[in-house]
Amino acid sequence: MFDHPAYDAHEHVLHSSEPETGLRAIVAVHHTGRGPAWAACACTPIPTPRLR
Repeated sequence: MFDHPAYDAHEHVLHSSEPETGLRAIVAVHHTGRGPAWAACACTPIPTPRLR
């Protein structure tokens, strides 16, 4: 997944998960050269057998 061309322009792509709750996150950082900047968060449910 992290080899996908959509991530080519990112400085960092991080994946994290919490096994106890089943929560997963992907954080993609585009550019840090100018210091802190605006950020956004998208919450997208991913269908799994446990959620059906």
